[in-house]
Amino acid sequence: MKKIPSLLIALVFLISLLATPVSAAAPMVITTTPSSVPQELGQLKVCKAAGAGVTVGQLFTINVNNTSYNVPAGPSDGGYCVLAGQFPLNSDVTVQEVIPAGYDVSNIEVKPDRAVDTDVALGKVIIEIGSGVTEVIFTNRASGLPTQTPGPSKTPTATPNCAPNCTPTSTPTPKGRLQICKEADGAGVSGYFKFDFANKSKTIPVGACSALITVETGTLTITEVAQAGYKVTDVYTIPANRLISKNLNARSATVTIVQGNASSQTIVIFRNRAETQTATPTHTPTGTITPATSTPTGTITPPTPTPTGTITPATSTPTGTITPPTPTPTGSTTPPVCTPIVVTADFSQVSIGQPIEGLGVVVPGLNIDAQGTAVRLQQGVAPVLYNATGTGVLTPNGGIGPRGGFSDITVLQTPQAHLYTFTFASGTSVSNFSLRQLDFGDWNPTFSTDHFASMTAYNASNTIVARQELNYTSPASSLPTSSNLYGNLQLSGDALGALAGQPGNWTWTVSGSGIVRVVLEFGVGYDPYVAFDSLSFTTECPIAMTPTP
Repeated sequence: MKKIPSLLIALVFLISLLATPVSAAAPMVITTTPSSVPQELGQLKVCKAAGAGVTVGQLFTINVNNTSYNVPAGPSDGGYCVLAGQFPLNSDVTVQEVIPAGYDVSNIEVKPDRAVDTDVALGKVIIEIGSGVTEVIFTNRASGLPTQTPGPSKTPTATPNCAPNCTPTSTPTPKGRLQICKEADGAGVSGYFKFDFANKSKTIPVGACSALITVETGTLTITEVAQAGYKVTDVYTIPANRLISKNLNARSATVTIVQGNASSQTIVIFRNRAETQTATPTHTPTGTITPATSTPTGTITPPTPTPTGTITPATSTPTGTITPPTPTPTGSTTPPVCTPIVVTADFSQVSIGQPIEGLGVVVPGLNIDAQGTAVRLQQGVAPVLYNATGTGVLTPNGGIGPRGGFSDITVLQTPQAHLYTFTFASGTSVSNFSLRQLDFGDWNPTFSTDHFASMTAYNASNTIVARQELNYTSPASSLPTSSNLYGNLQLSGDALGALAGQPGNWTWTVSGSGIVRVVLEFGVGYDPYVAFDSLSFTTECPIAMTPTP
């Protein structure tokens, strides 16, 4: 109902005042109505369903008035959704997809049907906000696919009248609508989470919601399946009064489901936080080859690199079983050639943006050779090779350590896969080589589903001593949000969002006897916007060293 303007009310009141005698014995009391009455709001959701040729998990940008939302494509039966804000009832809101090249919008559906104007070709719909929830579902398909001809419509068959000898049928249980959402409480929460309820289950990516789920009315308990490394920190509902109880330790919540359609749905949001990780990497690198030399039955702890860049003598007492010296024909033992030392590269010796290649440029005895030109990088300073966004704040070259790092700026400009060769001064061999990789995997310019990189160590005979591989799959998307091993690559592939052992924060390590050359190469599914820091190695023979101050 429209409100009468306050000016008209005042005028009517004044006329009635002038026309009515006023009694001195009965003073008139005027009651004022507040001019600002809280306006009722309705919730909007935007959803993306994967049609033919669209990969589930692929991100699409949908603009709601002047705000953009990244919505992952979900299964064709409703897709995945995101909450897109609240708006005054009866207001018009424009929802339009930024249609990526190679795709078409094939359908736009509004639940309940509150569409004012729809243009599927432009991927645009104007809706009127109603009470409760309004849901807009976009379906995309790859361009150029043949249009399917709709099948014959199904006409319902009339039920024969069985009166008067009918068997009473049970009254169907009233149904309502449910939607489950997953939110990240801080950085480091990625991948898909599974939820169990009413003998059913749904798997939902972080930052999105399920499609509408039909359930019986009444109370319903939803439980998140435990996932290592994550903890439920909160559960809430929209509307807020639908939450009956929550048990964060049990990862569960009990809610109310009311009878109705999409507008009266119960939205349940679970928030998770990444728990503190131990020093053990989250994922064990695959394909590691054991060094060719015989391995003792115990475990020998290699010398630990010091973060300050000083040259630290190796610990003299190993923690595991020590392989005895190989006896010579005369029965005497061969003394060690030298005392191993750990060397840590200090890239701060090179000016930012200047090449770090060549023998002894960043550390004595080490030669770095890139396919193009590798230069020194520093967090927050140009040249910028990538922007880390995993913490919610855009950080140029985010995550690079205080002593700096490097990347191949020429390869980036091409772009193409990175390739680095590390060799050592004449007469020098190493038993361990380590290098940290930053911001790999969140950008997939070749739209590859397979991703492969490797670090290989060779001895003087060009025989492989050890090898480490990084190998995983993802959707054929330029910005992959899922993978078979590392969850949402927009976090696990981000220098600041990734946990240790994920592609965006991955440590390459090869160990063995007599290493004289190490090759780091990136193959299929490469990410050119990648950088490196924390380079260290353990020598087997002495080289001229100057301790880092």
